[in-house]
Amino acid sequence: MIQKTIIITLLTILPFLGFSQTNHGGLTKKEIRKARPTYYNINAGFNFSKFRDFATSPLFYNGTAKTFSISRLKTDVNREIEVGLSYGFGDYNSSYNGTTSISQVKTYTLNYSQLYAIQSLSSDKWNVKVGGLFNTTANIRTNPILQNNSTGMELFATFFGSMKVTRDISNINRFLFFKLKPAQRTLSYRFNFGLMNNTYRNSYAYTGQEGVLNSDNYLKSYEVKTFSGARFSSALDYTVYLKNRNGIRLSYEWDAYKTGGSFDKFEMSNHTIKIALLFNKK
Repeated sequence: MIQKTIIITLLTILPFLGFSQTNHGGLTKKEIRKARPTYYNINAGFNFSKFRDFATSPLFYNGTAKTFSISRLKTDVNREIEVGLSYGFGDYNSSYNGTTSISQVKTYTLNYSQLYAIQSLSSDKWNVKVGGLFNTTANIRTNPILQNNSTGMELFATFFGSMKVTRDISNINRFLFFKLKPAQRTLSYRFNFGLMNNTYRNSYAYTGQEGVLNSDNYLKSYEVKTFSGARFSSALDYTVYLKNRNGIRLSYEWDAYKTGGSFDKFEMSNHTIKIALLFNKK
């Protein structure tokens, strides 16, 4: 009910935010789209995370996963559009009463985002954008110690409301004891709050009757739940643009989500540090 109220409130106030309609010297919308810089991003990093699944155990599993992602980004001071894919994998450990359990986790993610500038809050040095993000995340977990319940899978499909603040820091020429070469630099922070979180997941315990009946339909007992659970995420980016119009980006990303329910609740948090190479299409 709270999430539905937030959505209705946002839809009510959005027309009054004053999205940017900067004068582009008489250019048509098609010419503006063509002039907008496009980057292909290649990312790699490490994800320090933990999870617990009450459907099988209340214990926390901690681990570090390797992550790789690619995306296509079109951005300028007025609009930002990005679509991307990512893949992560790693081993997560839980120790209790002298016994160590290892869960192998693979994560697949699809993102699509659009942001629009708010002219009334932006300036030459500051840029404020708001918009939305659609994220689909699938976890596949294997833990042999759970025997019949050794394999688990959950799917999260979340629509976020987003706000991003970017600061142009090109005028900074020194950091600590290091002298910086002249270059275009930006520092940005983005916060995403889940408006509609949907899950696809089995009910209590993974194993249904399919194994007993010699059926291959292992997803038969899985259920789709809308407006279930909660999810939040954020990203802190430091970007340096090179003379050849390519760029390098260092990022810290945080993501936390949980399903609804009580006895079969799933919770996970992620802290990702990564580096990206931005290749200018033009």
